[in-house]
Amino acid sequence: MQKRVALSELNPAKRKNHLILVKHLKPRQNPTMHSLFPKTIGAKQGQTLHIDVATPEDAEEIIDYTNRVGGESDFLTFGKDEFWATPDGERAFIRAMQENPKSLMLKGSIHGKIVSILTLNATDRPRIAHVAEMGISVSADHWRSGVGRLMCVASIEWAKYAGLRKINLRVREDNLRAIAMYEGLSFIHEGISQRAYLVNGRYYADRLMGLALD
Repeated sequence: MQKRVALSELNPAKRKNHLILVKHLKPRQNPTMHSLFPKTIGAKQGQTLHIDVATPEDAEEIIDYTNRVGGESDFLTFGKDEFWATPDGERAFIRAMQENPKSLMLKGSIHGKIVSILTLNATDRPRIAHVAEMGISVSADHWRSGVGRLMCVASIEWAKYAGLRKINLRVREDNLRAIAMYEGLSFIHEGISQRAYLVNGRYYADRLMGLALD
């Protein structure tokens, strides 16, 4: 599945910049988090997906999950064990996400185990505060199960309640299943970023996609 921009997809410098941006926000919990989550939805193969907002208490499990899925797909911007956050650093990042009323981190769990993480990352800069960047990952044993789509639908519903007007994402050009899923959710193609990835000595481009929420 596609990358997690706001968490496992951000390099340390970008994560630091995000924390700088949100530290000036007044600590508060977006009320839509409580009204829309948690939710339980039936997925394929007779399984039940539990979607909820990630909390600082999830930090160590999220780190373990992210390092694991990094080794399951070349479509992510990180590999196995390349997510180098410390538990304290991850807890601080999750708190910062919670304090931004237009940012969101969702965890998807099946049988009590995290199988997907999705983030919507926005800033408080007035000119771009209406836009969030989406990132998502799904563990390999739940590919083609509908988990990724369910996570996206839940985040889009939340984004509308939160007052966002646009969601952007980046997806590797040859990740055809993910591209088809986003197209099915009404994302449109907006451009291409060349040489966005370098995997095993080969460059890959990113497709830039966007969804208007009005």
